[in-house]
Amino acid sequence: MEKLNSILSYLFNAVFFLFACSGFCYGASGCNCDFIIEENILYVDGNTLKITPGSTVCIKSSVKKYLGFANIHGTADNPVIIINCGGKVTVKNNDWYYGIRINNCSHFRLTGTGESKLTYGFAVMQTGEQIPGVSIGMMSTDMEIDHIEIANTGFAGILAKTDPDCSGIPNRGNFVQKNTFIHNNYIHNTKGEGVYLGFPHYRGVFKDCNGASVRVFPHDLIGVRVYNNLLENIGREGIQVGCATSDVKIYSNKIENYGRNNDKYQSAGVHLSTGTTGELFNNMVADGSGPGLWLNGAGDNFVYNNVFTGIAKNGDMAILLEDSMVTPGKGYHLINNTILSEASSGVVLNNNFNSSGNEFINNILVTTRGNNFFSVANPDSWREVANISAENTEELYLDGFMLSDKSPMIDTGIEVPGMPVPDDYVGNKRPRGNGIDIGAIESPYAKEVDDFSVYPSPFAGEAKIVFFLKEDSEVSLGLYDARGVLVKEIIPAKKMYSMSYNYSISDTDLSSGVYFCRLQRGKKFKAKKVVVQK
Repeated sequence: MEKLNSILSYLFNAVFFLFACSGFCYGASGCNCDFIIEENILYVDGNTLKITPGSTVCIKSSVKKYLGFANIHGTADNPVIIINCGGKVTVKNNDWYYGIRINNCSHFRLTGTGESKLTYGFAVMQTGEQIPGVSIGMMSTDMEIDHIEIANTGFAGILAKTDPDCSGIPNRGNFVQKNTFIHNNYIHNTKGEGVYLGFPHYRGVFKDCNGASVRVFPHDLIGVRVYNNLLENIGREGIQVGCATSDVKIYSNKIENYGRNNDKYQSAGVHLSTGTTGELFNNMVADGSGPGLWLNGAGDNFVYNNVFTGIAKNGDMAILLEDSMVTPGKGYHLINNTILSEASSGVVLNNNFNSSGNEFINNILVTTRGNNFFSVANPDSWREVANISAENTEELYLDGFMLSDKSPMIDTGIEVPGMPVPDDYVGNKRPRGNGIDIGAIESPYAKEVDDFSVYPSPFAGEAKIVFFLKEDSEVSLGLYDARGVLVKEIIPAKKMYSMSYNYSISDTDLSSGVYFCRLQRGKKFKAKKVVVQK
């Protein structure tokens, strides 16, 4: 009898467990989770399951048409963790209206770190036309999205924003999207942006609200971190961030082959759009149709230690800066970047509006389709110091995007007061030699610091003259023969502003021999020996 009761009790408990789970298993073994979502479950509602702060929700290894989450709320100290369990969770469809969707959730982390052998425990491998891979909305906030592979999407890889509407509930002043952390994801082959955060129009948009045209304003983003993501073969911008008004850092991402759709205004490697401030640093942006960077943010944007290579294959411009939405008195600061483009124009700054104190310092700028290195609408709000520009990399003696021991950029940069860049793109301390190098990467080489150089020498055809002024002064520059006779007046005596200057001399009307290039700045002068060798 005792044995029979034991058997009946076992069968009762098994049946009860089966019905109690109904696809949602609590405290199940093997995954150290509070909830396990079985293979056949496609939608997880935190209210239905009574998911509490600090819970771990495991999604069992499976292939799903879609995966939705709603009403999951943790706290700052006890976020809800959503993780893969027992292997990879794959989402794939071409006819549903989302891949992975997260609505009305807060203080949560969606992470594909549930299996140590897998780098990306979640994978969204296909979505339909105009459908993102991972979409986060309906006033979701305080989120962390990591270790997810996203591919073959009909729109953006990751989309995180809540559009403004006529109710006003998700609009500016009523809702703030806080702490949006996107990291260690692999996003590739998207038709839209790789990462798309925030609304692109800080000024708002007009909507028909009960028959009236009403301007509605998007919510702010505060606390944005986008880092260690790999983005390849992206249809539009690699990373686009809008309305991110404070505490923004975008760093250590690699973006390759962006702007594949060749949409003129949606083809930048990185687009920091209206309302956005913050830092962009230590990113690699490579091989794209449009500019490596399009910046029309709020000002106080610091762009440093980035490598842009093979950018602007459409031949237009390498970097586009616009200041129509910059907070009055603020500006853009581009420091120690390496910009190797296929553009006809280098840096284009449309600054007829609000900005001031715009800086371009210690940068390498190459434009292979012309020598229109800078196009600045208002030079009074622009400072250019200690940069070097060229139409090809050969004359800069670059090894890829690294400096060789012959590079004229070694030790010729300047320190930037108020904006120290203590490390370079690969983590080297600055300086490594006798001064700061120009560009994103410090070389191991050192040479005597010289703020005036003429190269190459000997030369045939054309030589470059590079110098910079640390303060405004009277300047003259000329080429003299060995007897001290002026043979070319390059700059007649005139007042010049503190910035970097590039000039060239041709051997067209020069005989082979020794010359001296003499630069006078105020009461001081320097002379450089130049050899013409036809």
